[in-house]
Amino acid sequence: MLNWFILNSFRIFLNKVLGVGSKNIRVVSGTEIEVSVVSQNLYPLIFFLNKHSLCSFKSVMEIVCYDTIGKSYRFFLVYNLLSVRNNMRFRVLTKVNESDKLLSLVSLYRSVGWSEREVFDFFGLFFF
Repeated sequence: MLNWFILNSFRIFLNKVLGVGSKNIRVVSGTEIEVSVVSQNLYPLIFFLNKHSLCSFKSVMEIVCYDTIGKSYRFFLVYNLLSVRNNMRFRVLTKVNESDKLLSLVSLYRSVGWSEREVFDFFGLFFF
């Protein structure tokens, strides 16, 4: 019960800090929070989650991309972040088209370069 209270408080904090940049922030299960953002706010959100002392999400576990042919936004990207310090996981969801360009997260997480290359190779999404 206490764990849910802490996560819910963190969710409220993020909602106030992020404001209009996020579409939906919710506690998923256990120690996981999920947020949906527009693709233009992806880098600022992850920068905040990496650098802010209350967040401290220092690891990107994976980047998942999947294709939904026929939808208004063709691709969905899912970034799974981990904070070892706070024992929390954070999932960031965004929708993009094939013509959208995303800011690379390599300046924040060096290990993410491989995942971004894989997304480019398989789906043609460009990171700069």
